[in-house]
Formats: sequence, C-alpha cells, structure tokens
Amino acid sequence: FACYRWLDKKEGDGKIELNLIPLDIFKNTSLIPYEITIFTGDKVGAGTNAKIFIQIFGSHGKTDEILLKNEFDSFERKSVDKFKIEAPNVGQIEKIRIGHNSEKFGAAWYLEKILIQQHLHEPFDKQNEVLNPNVEEYWFVCREWFDKGQGDKQTIRELLPTNENEYILSDRKEITYLIHVFTGDKSGAGTDANVFITIYGQYEDSGEHQLTTSKTNINKFERKQEDIFEVKAPTLGKLTKIKIRHDNTGV
Repeated sequence: FACYRWLDKKEGDGKIELNLIPLDIFKNTSLIPYEITIFTGDKVGAGTNAKIFIQIFGSHGKTDEILLKNEFDSFERKSVDKFKIEAPNVGQIEKIRIGHNSEKFGAAWYLEKILIQQHLHEPFDKQNEVLNPNVEEYWFVCREWFDKGQGDKQTIRELLPTNENEYILSDRKEITYLIHVFTGDKSGAGTDANVFITIYGQYEDSGEHQLTTSKTNINKFERKQEDIFEVKAPTLGKLTKIKIRHDNTGV
C-alpha cells in the first residue's frame, strides 16, 4: 500500500486519515529505466517549492506515486528538469497523474509539458549512463496552473500522451464529467468544508478532484440546493462507483 502523503493537519491537504488501496501486481517485476523531463512554463510565479509527484499508467499496470527530486532546485520558472528513475514496465503508457498536495506560499506551479522516455529491456549503466537504444517517447502537454488560488484550482492533473506535434496517441480522450450535487433539506445540511470526489470506472479512476466552482451558485453546498461542477478526466468507460468526502474545515 503506497501512500506518499503527509498525515498532518499542518501539511499538504491537512488530512490525518487516508484510505489506501493495494497496488497493481505486475506479472513481470523487473525494473526498466524512465527518463522524465519536466518543462516549467515561462510565466510570473510559474516555479514552485512544492514536492511534485508523478504516477505512470500503462497497458500492463501502473507505477507507485514517485516523488521527483534532484540534488538542486527544480521546477523554477522556464526550467527544464530531468529525472532518471527505475520502475516496473507498465507497457504502452496510457496516461500520467502529476501534481502536488501543498497549499503553502510558493506552491503554485505552471507546467508547460512533460517528456517521458521509456528505455525498454535494459537497466541504466549507472557508471557510464549508457542506455539501450530501444526507446519509446511520450509527450504530455499541459499548459495549466497547479494552484488552489487560480485557474480551476486543481493541484493534481491527469494527462494523455501525444507525439511531439501534440497529436493525441491514446484511443481515450479527455472528457468533461458534469457532477450534480444535491444537498439535503435538513437543519445544518449545508457545509463550508472543502469537498472532494473520485470517480471510478472500467478504466482506472479519475484521481481525486476538489469541487471548487459551482456553475449554479456562488455559495455552494447550501441546504436544499443543487450545485453543478465540471471534472475533466480521461474517459473512464462505464462508471462503477464514486468516493466523496470533505476535509472537516470551515466555520
């Protein structure tokens, strides 16, 4: 059960209790090299001090959430940062999940794009850094803020692979799910807490999304009220369940 999250009211999303699910078990547990290149955008405040993680999903399974870190400062404005990791061979890469869970000052990040080079079969030659020439490349174009205070206020995103010309390679497309939330008609039914949803389908899950901006009301989650939210995610196929929660904050 992988976690990679703080359980601390003063860190990350402030939660001190988490539900964890078992990781996918790979039939072939041998590790292969991945080289991940992160392009931070050229905007004021684009750099971040947050801890950035990535998770790679493929036709054979998925990796753990992997913290991207170097010995020097990464994710500065207009920077290009390279990370070399070893992880199970997930097969053809179908999507990635990338982001952070920080709300601290300086956490905002503007991601331009990502390049993942999947080096098949052979591990890194750690002494000479010689790589097998059998390399598959996947680009992921983002051009979005990861920030609780601007844009759509999301700090974790899922991206589909493209080629270098930004043509989507996956059969799956990003679609918009409309979430209708009906708050009940009981005394005290409304909430000021932050509310989060995860949608599950036949193709993995959407990842957790905060329901931030209601399309129908300025004050969301009030008694006897319908709120409509948009959640963008790669198509999940037939939906099987959702998980919805709040963080117990508010007045």
